[in-house]
Amino acid sequence: MNETETLALSQRDRQTITAREVADYFLSIARESDRPINIYKLQKLTYYAQAWYLGLYELPLFEEDFQAWVHGPILPELFKIKRDWQPITQFSQKPNFPLDVQEFLEEVWQVYGEHNSEELERMTCSESPWQNVRKNLPRDEPCHKIIPKISLHQYYSRRAEEEEEPDQESSY
Repeated sequence: MNETETLALSQRDRQTITAREVADYFLSIARESDRPINIYKLQKLTYYAQAWYLGLYELPLFEEDFQAWVHGPILPELFKIKRDWQPITQFSQKPNFPLDVQEFLEEVWQVYGEHNSEELERMTCSESPWQNVRKNLPRDEPCHKIIPKISLHQYYSRRAEEEEEPDQESSY
């Protein structure tokens, strides 16, 4: 059994994970590493967790759908945590996920946790899943359309394949 099949099997055998639990996990990592985090950074970290999970494992990490808002992908239900740009100061208990999910989320944090919310916004808004939903809307035009999970899967599976390909110049 390969890694993808093992992860897919563990996905089916465990309880359902929610976007809020993934967000709580990132909040716990932020607290443990003494890094401030605001709701917009939390939104983007949760987005990247879902996007890369779909791209790598062909399964959603959680069922909730992101919307293509002005400031990038947003899960409206996460605004229950906090709605302004100030750092989040109230933290929940760290969810107890299976080890494979914890390792995956830790890796997402390692790659994206060093970026601030504005950098993460620029990154997500430069990618096709968000752009394709917003199409020709002006940058500041409100939008609540869902970013389809299939577009996340297609875009991030392509990116994963590109990152796995050896550098063509180094092979000569």
